[in-house]
Amino acid sequence: GLQRPPLRGGACCIRLEDASALAEAAPYLVPFLATTAREQLVVSLGPEVSLELPGTTVLRESAEEFAASEPKLWNVIRLPRRASADAVEFPLAAHFVSLLFPMGHVKSTLADDAAFLEAFAGSPKWLRMAVASSRM
Repeated sequence: GLQRPPLRGGACCIRLEDASALAEAAPYLVPFLATTAREQLVVSLGPEVSLELPGTTVLRESAEEFAASEPKLWNVIRLPRRASADAVEFPLAAHFVSLLFPMGHVKSTLADDAAFLEAFAGSPKWLRMAVASSRM
C-alpha cells in the first residue's frame, strides 16, 4: 500500500518556478493536502508566485536558494513541467501517485492474523486520509 515519505528527513517539495505553474499544481498538491503526508509537504515558490496554503509550509525562494536547499529534500516535483503546450498528460493514477509517495508491501504468512493487523494498523508510516480540521 501507499506509505508516507520517510518520517525522519522525508520532506517532499513541490517547486512552483513561475506563476504559470499554479494551474498545474493542484493534482500534485491534493494527495498531500488530503492525507497524513501534509506535514511533510513543503511548497517552494519562485519570487513572482503567490500562493497561500494554511497549515502547509510555504517558502518563497530564489532559484539559488532553492538549489541550496534541494539536497536536504526527499522528493522534488518541479512545475511547470516542460511538456508541449497543447496538453498536459498524466500517467495512470496508480503510477502518478507513486511519483509522490513510496509504495510498501508487508504481509503476514498466517491466515486471519489479528495480532499482525493490530500491530501495523496504528503505524504512523502508512498513508491515511487526513482528519478534517475545524480551522479549515
